Amino acid sequence: PLPEDIFTTLAGGTVFTVLDLSRAYLQLELDERAQELLTLNTHMGLFRFQRLPYGVASAPAMFQAMMDQVLQGIPGAACYLDDVLIAGVDQAECYSSTEQVLKALSKHSIRVNATKCNFFQERVQYLGHELDNQGLHPTADKVKAIRDAPKPSNVTQLKAFLGLVNFYAKFLPNLANSLEPLHQLLRKGNIWNWSSQCDEYFIRLKELLSRNMVLELYDLKKEIQLTCDASAYGLGAVLSHVVDGVEKPIAFASRSMTPAERNYAHIEKEALAIVFGIKKFHKYLYGRTFTVVTDHQPLAVIFGAKHHTSAVAAARVHRWVIFLSNYQFRIRHKAKKKITTADGLSRLPLSETANDNEEIFYFSAVRELPITAKVIERETAKDAILSAVREMTWHGWPRSVNERLQPFFVRRFELSVDDGYLIWANRVVVPQTLQKEIVSLLHEQNIGITKMKALARSMVWWPGIDSCLEQIVSECDICQSVRSVGQPAPLTPWRWCTNSWERVHLDFAQKDNIFLVAVDSYSKWVEVKIMSSTTAEKTVETVRSLFASHGLPCEVVTDNGPQFQAKECEDFLSANGVKHTLTPPYHPQTNGSAERAVQTVKQSLLKQLLEDKRNKTSRTLQHKVDNFLLGYRTTPHNFTGKTPAELFLKRKLRTRLSILKPSLEAKVMAKSKREVCRANKRRDLPRVFCAGDSVLVRTVRGEIVKWRPGKIVKVRNDVLGNG
Repeated sequence: PLPEDIFTTLAGGTVFTVLDLSRAYLQLELDERAQELLTLNTHMGLFRFQRLPYGVASAPAMFQAMMDQVLQGIPGAACYLDDVLIAGVDQAECYSSTEQVLKALSKHSIRVNATKCNFFQERVQYLGHELDNQGLHPTADKVKAIRDAPKPSNVTQLKAFLGLVNFYAKFLPNLANSLEPLHQLLRKGNIWNWSSQCDEYFIRLKELLSRNMVLELYDLKKEIQLTCDASAYGLGAVLSHVVDGVEKPIAFASRSMTPAERNYAHIEKEALAIVFGIKKFHKYLYGRTFTVVTDHQPLAVIFGAKHHTSAVAAARVHRWVIFLSNYQFRIRHKAKKKITTADGLSRLPLSETANDNEEIFYFSAVRELPITAKVIERETAKDAILSAVREMTWHGWPRSVNERLQPFFVRRFELSVDDGYLIWANRVVVPQTLQKEIVSLLHEQNIGITKMKALARSMVWWPGIDSCLEQIVSECDICQSVRSVGQPAPLTPWRWCTNSWERVHLDFAQKDNIFLVAVDSYSKWVEVKIMSSTTAEKTVETVRSLFASHGLPCEVVTDNGPQFQAKECEDFLSANGVKHTLTPPYHPQTNGSAERAVQTVKQSLLKQLLEDKRNKTSRTLQHKVDNFLLGYRTTPHNFTGKTPAELFLKRKLRTRLSILKPSLEAKVMAKSKREVCRANKRRDLPRVFCAGDSVLVRTVRGEIVKWRPGKIVKVRNDVLGNG
């Protein structure tokens, strides 16, 4: 056990007994199997230990386990290897517990060293600390060693001194200044330079440790409070009992922040201090109700009972909220001047830092070198507005700012700093010098203004980004030349699929070349296959390849093309248990998903063809198709709000935009219905037909379109019938 674990069992003790076991390990007898493992080969033959010797790696754990069993159930008794401590609230209780301990030791033939035992004392030394009815104190000899320690002349001596200080770190309250000058000397690559500032903090630290310090012993029956604070470079936490409104410290803890943590926004640093304090004192806090005190007012709301976390708060804050939900606590705000102990600890942290867990993903999809995070960081430092925003994000915002900073001020609680550049709502804030290049990068995907905005909103942000995107599209003659004009048509939503590849829409696109386009109704995932011909045989061959990659769908929707109506295609789908739905002739809107995808493919290929002519470049047809697919699959769809890749592959695909900043909602059907209602307001009311009704039927013969009289024989559904 740790010394802290033992001290928590001594609450209320006023009389103490300390027993020292004589030759502790040698009192533990070994069985035959263990003796074989401890056989020594000497010039006089083989010898076996019959008792547990010193130097065996598992000896401490074995002996501790045995002593825990021996003393189990005796009130006030604790053991750390060969040192036994007995505490009682009065003389009688201590006497009774001591008698039980001695009887238990005698029963197991364990001897004590009488010369090192202290019976029924009001103050004893145990595990480098002094215990009395007031609580826990540092021992005088160790304090003297700190007080008399000479000024360090190199890194090794400084580490030795700070190690001695670290032993009594839990006694360090009310630390008003920083140990940062001393920590700087320990960093790799720094030249040793003991300055007057280092000397000042060295002397101040020795004075703090030389004071009369006492800590309350942890008691389950008393109210407990955790006070946390953060400075620019350190975290501090104080665990206390609250007795009659007075805070009595149990332990103090502090640590320096990692380089990455120092870039956090001020609110995130304060939140990190709470997470650090709760993790540090987990064994005291888990499973009981306690109070957290902070000097940062917004955290009382974020970490409060209702967890009002902003939807655009940094992801790490959401993770911390989830972590803290394991604990039962109330959070209370208190002014900084009233929590000077935790504030001081954060300014005098130990050099201990947390390890950063880094995840690195790499995938090369293009030849050009992208804009990297280093470039963003460098340009952010040069940008006057973003550098000011970064400083205020680190150190706190004023009550008001000028007009140029207003867009950032209204988002100040969601802004954070990562590797030197700004993040808002998981989007990189792009400096002005790089905005034009980012817009060009978004525009080259050739996916239209709506999808371009959706893609930008998942990656980057700056004030007025939507206007920038609209302007480049309106000024691009290629985008304007391939715009499609939508034709009104009655809309009827398809049945909503619940899984990927459940219903697949197929259609052919012909634009100098022939393509088979497949669209997954659920995820909007698109597949484009280059075809040499559109015969039924080639169509079945390509569809079979799609099924081999993604499995058999439940339903396939096609138009009335001859290759889809051919017996070979019908037999193939039927043999594989796939329902084949044919759309009405001359009504392509029924197969809207595939038709829209076909138009998107055609527009993208045409744009890329025009770009090749303008730039005098030559890309293969497959290159152009792949370029379109990567952009389409990684762009959020306006119905689902997710990228097709996220829904189909259950993960995001990495793109060049991902380097800037490295949840399907169940509202798709509702949105679809709203779109239908909005569209149908501009159309005729739906008409209900019955078998036998006389109607006019539009017929097409060559280029001649005529309406001819007819009669309905059978009604298939609300919009389809046989005539």
